[in-house]
Amino acid sequence: ARCQIELIVHTNGVDDKAAYALSLQRATAIRNYIASCGITVGRIHLSAYGKVAYNQGQSPHPVSVRFFLT
Repeated sequence: ARCQIELIVHTNGVDDKAAYALSLQRATAIRNYIASCGITVGRIHLSAYGKVAYNQGQSPHPVSVRFFLT
């Protein structure tokens, strides 16, 4: 089995499109940092949600990390 990492990033903002772009930018920065520590980029998956959860009345953690085996 091989360990994979999923970065789940939420942000709140005024504009849905800008919030998504900011979530993706943050997820990419975190992925690049993890990769600089020696983890292969192909094992890191990005899930940028913008403010979708906030629009649904949820209060998610800004960044969540999920590990799974493939």
